[in-house]
Amino acid sequence: MKTKKHRIHIKRKAVVMIVVAAIVAGVIGTVALVTGRNKTVQITGSTLAYYIDEEQYVFNSEPYICDMSVYLPVEDILSVYGYTCVMDDESGVMSIHDEDSTIYMYKDKNVLATDEDTFTYKLPVMRRGGVMYMPSEMFAQFSRDELVFAGEFKFVERPYRDLMEDTYIDDTYRMDGDAQKYNGVYVVDNKAAMELLYYPENNCTSYAKVINSLADALPDVQVYNVVVPTMTEFYGPEELYTDQIAGIKSIYKKLNENVMPVNVVKEMWPHADEHLYFATDHHWTQRGAYYAYRAFIKAKGEEIADISEFPQDNIENFIGSWSYSLDGTPGESVLIENAETMERFMPIVDYKGAVYLDMYLKDRWRESKVIVTSDDKYTTFIGGDMPVIKYTTSVKNGEKAVIVKESFGNAFATWAINNYEEVYIIDPRQWNGFGGASDRGEFNLVKFYNEVCQFDDLIVVSYPGSATQTMRNAISKLVGI
Repeated sequence: MKTKKHRIHIKRKAVVMIVVAAIVAGVIGTVALVTGRNKTVQITGSTLAYYIDEEQYVFNSEPYICDMSVYLPVEDILSVYGYTCVMDDESGVMSIHDEDSTIYMYKDKNVLATDEDTFTYKLPVMRRGGVMYMPSEMFAQFSRDELVFAGEFKFVERPYRDLMEDTYIDDTYRMDGDAQKYNGVYVVDNKAAMELLYYPENNCTSYAKVINSLADALPDVQVYNVVVPTMTEFYGPEELYTDQIAGIKSIYKKLNENVMPVNVVKEMWPHADEHLYFATDHHWTQRGAYYAYRAFIKAKGEEIADISEFPQDNIENFIGSWSYSLDGTPGESVLIENAETMERFMPIVDYKGAVYLDMYLKDRWRESKVIVTSDDKYTTFIGGDMPVIKYTTSVKNGEKAVIVKESFGNAFATWAINNYEEVYIIDPRQWNGFGGASDRGEFNLVKFYNEVCQFDDLIVVSYPGSATQTMRNAISKLVGI
């Protein structure tokens, strides 16, 4: 009984005084599983301690306010009343038992159910940080005790769909030197190699339709679209500027409500004086991908540690993929003279990873490291483009993500390991007959969801090359279109 609800994030602290009052549930039907204590429960948001007729108890997880209702950690408070709570992470259903009966609570649903009745409320249950929370109105379903609130509570709000109307990039960091073209690659100001890419309107329309089709095919999954600009958008000279931001805005306006767009520019632009893109490679750096990932995790309603907290294992004198395109041209010497540092940030969680050659994860090929320290190329990130990689981590929050990507998504995926219990990384070019990989057979996300893993989030990471027809077709084939 999963439904799509955009996750929540903490916006501020506020002092909220709720006068002594009973919180009465607006339920339909006969109340079941209710204890008859008729005591007073005093909850003060500024502390984890709460009192039932002056006897102290402690929450393990902090209550908060959302939509003008106090949300209570379900298992913390109901265990005090003698209920046993069992969470099924895959289905998002919590079973709440007493000696005689069972009641069911559903993540993101505003109902409680027994075998005979359903009770409806104004607000839904939420799962946050692996903890199930219920609006205080639901408490009356389990006890007749009176709830009294006072003090300081965290306010939590639902995020909005950021369509980037107020997002722009100015000329602060734009190079103004000559752009020399060699073998289709521009060498700018004798400093950096760039490619000329943009989002034609017809590509924007077709690409948005593909992303919408993924969301429609997976109604129980939250789909996120992460569209990324290239180096030229931030740093390219005026003659190479193609206004990729306008293209991303066009895509996001065409996405349906069941897709959450992610505004990576809002997070990346304030850090444009940092090393976000390689000068010698057509990809972004892992640092650039970090800020994009941080935009995603904020849209999801969660957080990631500051980049300074991740241990590093850097590579000096890095020269990337443009060396192949510029081989034998005057531009090659520019790359040699501008060899750079490749920052590599290691995960701060434990994990195990493997590459598989089939959709059902039976044909294990080899181990997969998030950072391949022996590799001094961009393929150091998750080992490069692989058919499907599965990472299992020590996060233990029950959250599972699928990332659909081309090579820009490799650096992005290195950060997801830190927030999910399971991460699956799929390169659509490796399946369904694309890119000469027809021997790998079928990969269908609907079958994968139903038969292998009921993942929570689907994250599609794209840069302008992903909006072309070939890549769109490869993504579409993942849901059999």
